[in-house]
Amino acid sequence: MVTGLRPERGGFLRPFGCGLFIRDFLLGKGPEGSPVINPRRGAPVQDIFSEYKKALHRSWAEDAVAVEKEDRIRRGLPPYTTEEEEMLMKDYIARIPYKLAKCRYASFERYFHMLKQLEWVEFTGEERRSFPQDDMHDHPDASPRRFYRLTSEGIDAPDEDWSNPQRALYPEIGEVLIEDYLKEKRKQRKYRRPRRERFLRPTTVGLFIRDYLLGLGPEGAPKIDPDRGDYSEHIFLHYKEYLRRTYARDAVALEDKERQARGLEPYSPEEYAERLEWHRQRIPYKLHRACKGATRQLRHACTTDFPPKVERHPILIGLDRS
Repeated sequence: MVTGLRPERGGFLRPFGCGLFIRDFLLGKGPEGSPVINPRRGAPVQDIFSEYKKALHRSWAEDAVAVEKEDRIRRGLPPYTTEEEEMLMKDYIARIPYKLAKCRYASFERYFHMLKQLEWVEFTGEERRSFPQDDMHDHPDASPRRFYRLTSEGIDAPDEDWSNPQRALYPEIGEVLIEDYLKEKRKQRKYRRPRRERFLRPTTVGLFIRDYLLGLGPEGAPKIDPDRGDYSEHIFLHYKEYLRRTYARDAVALEDKERQARGLEPYSPEEYAERLEWHRQRIPYKLHRACKGATRQLRHACTTDFPPKVERHPILIGLDRS
């Protein structure tokens, strides 16, 4: 029998399975650097979840450090020392967001509930006060921290079942094998995110620069002397203001269209000018994706009398008549 090596689409791959981690943790093996517990006493679900998340973060940080080590070797630099690797690991773990690894407590609790349904774990009878009980002053909906341990059935269960407790609990769904059922469900999902629409500007930056340096005053920009030119910083600011005016004009046009759809009178010239200024004043400066790096395009698109090097002072730019 030939087994294809190509994985199926979908699914979040973790460095180790959640079920196997729970089993080894409750066995007192301390998997993936987690603390060793007493198997007879067990542990609360909250502690198991916390250690599982920490183990995922440690694994992610180890992969990040390994990538950096390979990059150093590729560049011919000396490898990290043991102390440097430990410091780098701590730095990565400290900077990893808690919700980076896609495991929420609600999902983990549902996963653990399947283990209880399979009778692989049992309540030991020991309870500890939880934070919600202290914070909510013993509210009846606040549950304590209950300790769970492995049963003999859970210890004897094979790794294959621990890797997928859902399959062990529900081998068939509606007389359909769980593998075929989940396969059909995955086909119905679209894992690709819809492509975001690109930001379309009413004109390109190149055309604006050309018309501005020709002294045409495009889109409300001031008219300059083409023979003298202007600073790249000024051209950039006028281009940003042009984008802001265009955005405000579109917003007022949409408002006017909605007013007429509701049976109201369209804006008068005074009201139109007032709404236009109102929208323009409230547009964030960085709303449109034209950053100061756009001045590099000016240096490439225009000619100057200075050598092509970075200058610490503004440079007058003119249009090449050729």
